[in-house]
Amino acid sequence: MRQRLNETVEQLEELRKEHAELEVKYDTVTRELTIAKSDCEIISVHLLRFHFLTSFTVTLVNKDQLDILASLRESVNEDKAGLEAENDKFRKQNKELSEKVRMQLEQVNTLLLEKVNLQSEGIGHREKLWQRERDFRCVLSRRICDSVADFGK
Repeated sequence: MRQRLNETVEQLEELRKEHAELEVKYDTVTRELTIAKSDCEIISVHLLRFHFLTSFTVTLVNKDQLDILASLRESVNEDKAGLEAENDKFRKQNKELSEKVRMQLEQVNTLLLEKVNLQSEGIGHREKLWQRERDFRCVLSRRICDSVADFGK
């Protein structure tokens, strides 16, 4: 029972460590996503300005540059989608680990309760045995006293 408790506590500590690592990764990815979103917004603003300027000076803008800008937009959107997918994956993994930690904590609490119950039962059993031994000694001492008294007659 104790070994099982120790194993469960070790697993709980490992899960807590993994949980902490995943939280750090999650925070890092969230920051990167925020930075990427900010960069996307900045790029979008610049692209809008550029688009506004190019609408007046279409003849001055090269077709290659428009293709580069379109591919840049597409690339930024793909990166954004990838980061959001990774963020969702980390959130899901975080939820799963939280649930796993909760379940392991429930198991630890159950084991502790069982341990307390078993200890209580053991104490009660020992007290019964001690009382029996006391009763036996009393009976034995009475018989010895009676035997000594009978012997003395």
